Amino acid sequence: MFDIELSRARKLAAQGDDNRDLLFVTVSRRTFYRWMGDGDRHEPKPETVRVLMYMFDMLDEPPMALFEEVGDVPLGAAPSPFDASALLGIGSAPSAVDPALLALAAGQITEIVEHYEMLGPQQLAREALLLRSVLHVLLSGRQTLRQRERTMQLCGQVSALLGYMSVNSGQPRTAEGYLAEAMGVAVEIEDTALQMWVLGTQSFSLYYQQDYKKADEAARMAVELDPSSPLAIRPLINGRARALARLGVKREAEYVIGAGLALAGRADDLPEGVSSCISLGAYSPARTLANAITAHLSLGDTSKVFSLAKEIEPMVVSSESVWTRALVGLDLATAHLQGNRPDIEQAMALGTTAIEAGGMPPIRSVHQRGGELLRQAGAWRGEAGVREYAERLRSWEASPLVAPLVASATT
Repeated sequence: MFDIELSRARKLAAQGDDNRDLLFVTVSRRTFYRWMGDGDRHEPKPETVRVLMYMFDMLDEPPMALFEEVGDVPLGAAPSPFDASALLGIGSAPSAVDPALLALAAGQITEIVEHYEMLGPQQLAREALLLRSVLHVLLSGRQTLRQRERTMQLCGQVSALLGYMSVNSGQPRTAEGYLAEAMGVAVEIEDTALQMWVLGTQSFSLYYQQDYKKADEAARMAVELDPSSPLAIRPLINGRARALARLGVKREAEYVIGAGLALAGRADDLPEGVSSCISLGAYSPARTLANAITAHLSLGDTSKVFSLAKEIEPMVVSSESVWTRALVGLDLATAHLQGNRPDIEQAMALGTTAIEAGGMPPIRSVHQRGGELLRQAGAWRGEAGVREYAERLRSWEASPLVAPLVASATT
């Protein structure tokens, strides 16, 4: 989508500046992700800057404004409800959908998933919103039935991703709208995999709203759609197991954890390492165990927490997922506060490391677990380590990117 916009901007710049050289400006994929991921402040060539200023309608601003940090997440209000079946209607325009454009859209969804834990919703929401608008424009014209079904599937996927981003950004009402949109499409085209993923994300959202009963119900509905599918691992472990553990239903929670791990053990071709949290595919074994750790922590089974953490430690340490390292670290920190011999110093050290992980875009789950750790350490609030952690947490919460999450948690 960036390339499409860049192509349009090149023409505008060449015409507006009467400079044909601007028609040949390019931005490599590597450069694009360096700008987006590393906060690179190195100003590009003057010709590239000029085209980018046209692209972002920033002709009256200084060039380095292109690299200013992003503030709040532009997900907006929940999308207006629509009738998914109406999208199957025949448009008035002749079919003009280039199959390459649908392939580009599918590739862009893959890129969003692969770079999500590096860039976070603060950056990728804009990309997903643009992709959604392009796909909706495509649906307004005439297409073959196969093209239309594929376009609708992509529409459903990008809306599902926007729903997940909204949960991570602390915007549950917005998440509901996008997830309802995705579910409407998934039901219409009978995409069971997408239905399972949307229900799993609804469970995820309800979990962080502390509505654990409904979170379990949504996850159970997802599993029932295809209990033997590897896609059922996510609603079992991330959904049912964690929600049941919070409800204190120990025996049932342990059964569901076992079912999730057994399904993961039987599944073929699961991703290696720590799969992306927003992946539309099946959980990797390492991500499955990371979620099992959270469930066992809620059950007070610290021995399981420590043993599972040790099992996945090599994969977590080598993973590019800063969020996973932070969340596992916070779970371990909390586990150190439990039991007969709590290790306050180790718990606070792990907690501090987790919330100060370098370059981590903030998400709701890290903020919530960081706060829970402080509350559990309340009995030792006079300890120097606890006071220091509390100060570090307050400082982190006051930072420009985290402050909106804090505000959403109190409204």
